[in-house]
Amino acid sequence: MATCRECGARISFRLTANGKKQPIDAATGEVHFAVCPARQKEPLPDHVCLKCGSLNVERLPGSGPHYGALKCRDCGAHRWLPKPPTEE
Repeated sequence: MATCRECGARISFRLTANGKKQPIDAATGEVHFAVCPARQKEPLPDHVCLKCGSLNVERLPGSGPHYGALKCRDCGAHRWLPKPPTEE
């Protein structure tokens, strides 16, 4: 057994199909990255450019695995937007 560097929880590891080690929460059996309380971060705003801070942005449709995109009309920065959380 090992412990998480961020939250100190007990974790174990399993090998993925690619041969990489994946941390598993010992209590729940879930992937620890998904349930680690220390890794929970606030979502980034989807109405402002993170590079220059401009509000003059354009929302674009996603392509492939991406939900959507945001392009700054001032500096030209582009970033992919994550899928919004589902409300239950």
